[in-house]
Amino acid sequence: MIGTITLKIQYQRPSLLESNHVTAPKPPPLRRPASVPLVIDAVRILATHAHWRDSLESRFAESKVLVSDVAHFVLDRIHDPELGLKFFDWANSRPFSCSLDGFAYSSLLKLLARFRVFSEIELVLNSMKVENLKPTHESLNSLI
Repeated sequence: MIGTITLKIQYQRPSLLESNHVTAPKPPPLRRPASVPLVIDAVRILATHAHWRDSLESRFAESKVLVSDVAHFVLDRIHDPELGLKFFDWANSRPFSCSLDGFAYSSLLKLLARFRVFSEIELVLNSMKVENLKPTHESLNSLI
């Protein structure tokens, strides 16, 4: 005698990540405990040191943390678009360093949007397009 087998199939909706929808990635958390004081020091150096480039080079060299790993955290703590642009340009032009990622660009966009520096926002968006980087949803919301 042949018995019957009942299969229980449960349908689950695909999550946004599994579907065709694109979601913006979230920035990674600070990886090392030493990164938090480094970020604070970087912002302080930018705001107070006349020779900030040399001071930042020294501070990052002693920390052994890549500027590109914490650039978005530094930009998130800066409250002056001119300082933000200076830091971004310095971080992006350092020799032997990794390129800045979409999170750093997005943090700069948020800073520029907060102070309505529209000419620079357009330049940053164009640079992101050339670099094939996508802004975060948070940075896009700040532009609206």
